[in-house]
Amino acid sequence: MMLTQCQECGCRELECSDAGVCSCPRCHAKFELSYEDARRAAEAGDPFAQVVVGDYFRDGELGDDDERDYEEALRWYTLSADQGFATAMRKIAFLYEWGLGVPQDYEKALAWDTLSAERGNTAAILGQAVLSERLGRKPEAWELYHKAAAAGIPEAMTAIGKILMYGLHGGEPDGEAGAPWILRGADGGDMRGQVSAGWLYESGSFVEKDEAKGAQYYLASARQGHAPAQTSVGYCYEMGIGLEQSIDEALYWYREAARQGEGRAFYLLAFCYIEGNGVEEDWELAERLLVQAVENDYEEAVETLEWLRRKKSE
Repeated sequence: MMLTQCQECGCRELECSDAGVCSCPRCHAKFELSYEDARRAAEAGDPFAQVVVGDYFRDGELGDDDERDYEEALRWYTLSADQGFATAMRKIAFLYEWGLGVPQDYEKALAWDTLSAERGNTAAILGQAVLSERLGRKPEAWELYHKAAAAGIPEAMTAIGKILMYGLHGGEPDGEAGAPWILRGADGGDMRGQVSAGWLYESGSFVEKDEAKGAQYYLASARQGHAPAQTSVGYCYEMGIGLEQSIDEALYWYREAARQGEGRAFYLLAFCYIEGNGVEEDWELAERLLVQAVENDYEEAVETLEWLRRKKSE
C-alpha cells in the first residue's frame, strides 16, 4: 500500500494535512511513520513519505544533538513538490518565509504558496494572504483573507477581525464590525483569536462584559500553548477574574508562559517573589525575572526594575 493512502479506508486524501490526517469524512484516520519506514518509501518515490523525511530533518529529530537541517529538509520537500504534492510546496514556502536554510524571500514564499493553493491546499491561501500583507499588497491580502475564511480557516477570520477593529489597512477602526470576525476565529479554534476574544469579554469591548467567558477563551488559547494567553490565564487566577482565585494555578501558568520568553509573564512572576505571594519572598530572583522581562521587551518592567534596585540599596 502506498503511504499516501489512508490506512483506514484506502483513500488518497492525505495531502491536505501535515500530519497525515485523512480528509475522508468516513474516518479522518491519522498515522505516524518512523524515520526508517518513511525513508524507504521516500527513496522509492512516495511524495508523502518524502515530506515526512523532510520533517524529521526540519525538526531535528535525528541523532543525539537534535540539530535541525533545513537544507536537507528542503531537498526532500523539493522532491515531493516536483511530483505536484501541495503540502510539500507549502512547507517550502514556510522555509522561504522565515529564511530557514535559504535566504528569506517573501516573493519566493508567495510563489510556492500560490502553487500549493492552486493544487487545493486551503492552508496555503492563508499563507498567500499573510505574505501579500507583508509585501504591502493590502488589497490582495484582504481578498485572500476572505477567500481563506470562506474555506473555513479560523486564522483568516481572526485576521479580518483585527484589520477591521484596528484599521490596519488604512480604514477607520471599527470594533463593531471586527469583533464578530474575531469571535468566529476563536470559536473555530484559532488560539490568537481566542486570546483576543478573551480580552473582548474581559473588558466588555464590543460585547457584553462576561469575565468568566473571557477566562474560558484565555484557557482555550493557553492550552494550545499561546504564551500571551497563558499569562492572561495566570493573571485571572491570581486576581480571581472569571476563575476561582488560585495562586498555585497562577504561578503554573506564569511559568509556562515565561518558558516561551513572554515578557509580561516574567514581570508578573517577579511581583509574586517581591511580595511573597504563593512563594517565598526573594528579591534577588525577582530582580533576575525583571531583567528577563526587560530583555523580552516588556517596557513596564523597566521602571519596576529601577524601583527594586533602589529598594535593595537602601
